[in-house]
Amino acid sequence: MKTIFANCLFIVITATTVLGAEIRSGETVQGNIALPGAQQPWTFYAAAGDVLRLQMAKETENLRPRMRIYDPSRKVVYDTNEHDGGNSALVSVELSITDGGSFTVLCMDGFYTPLTGKFNLSMMRIRSSPNFGSTPARIPAAGSFEEPIPSVADGVAVSGNIDKTGKQQSWRFDAAAGDVVRLQMAKETENLRPRMRIYSPSCQVVYDTNEHDGGNSALVSAELTIKDSGSYTVLCMDGFYTPLTGKFNLSMTRISSSASRVWR
Repeated sequence: MKTIFANCLFIVITATTVLGAEIRSGETVQGNIALPGAQQPWTFYAAAGDVLRLQMAKETENLRPRMRIYDPSRKVVYDTNEHDGGNSALVSVELSITDGGSFTVLCMDGFYTPLTGKFNLSMMRIRSSPNFGSTPARIPAAGSFEEPIPSVADGVAVSGNIDKTGKQQSWRFDAAAGDVVRLQMAKETENLRPRMRIYSPSCQVVYDTNEHDGGNSALVSAELTIKDSGSYTVLCMDGFYTPLTGKFNLSMTRISSSASRVWR
């Protein structure tokens, strides 16, 4: 009597969570859609009450950036192709977080005929909720740290460098209701087209220079009469329709101070 055992292949499938590399506030990471249809994920942690801005810019000619963002329950909260049609050199989104946790941003080409190319992904946390932790803020998901946004002082110029397409840099300044302040951003190298996006203490956009100059100036400025006292955020970036790079300088001058301001 002969016993024959058939060759069998046993496959054990276990549930796994596929997560990309982590991106933190103030970072710009590089990706590469090397093959048509390829996708690259990154993850970031956010707490309820946080406000974040993500930006994806092509670095090589062909790519048409697309971001698809998932909340902690893996529900799609934003898809840039639903807003720009997949035909832009740079796409961005601002998120006001309602449910905290680990988010995923999936990067790909968004053109109707799949293209390839390198890109940069940038994230900036414009506001951290009290739930996010102390400064510098601890990210529970990864146990890593984010540096606080630096301040720009009255009458002092600071230098920045958009050394990667799509990169964002930010500064804060404090102002009281009734103050009048003037901000100015000027390119230091040839290519950059400066852009400032200014947020109130409640994270409302109070001024965006691209809405006034179209992203084609060597110097942009904004004069603000402050309505709400608190900490304001200035987000600096390139404003050209095809993302450029270069160094710049940012300055802030308080033209007049509110009588209610208490100097220390």
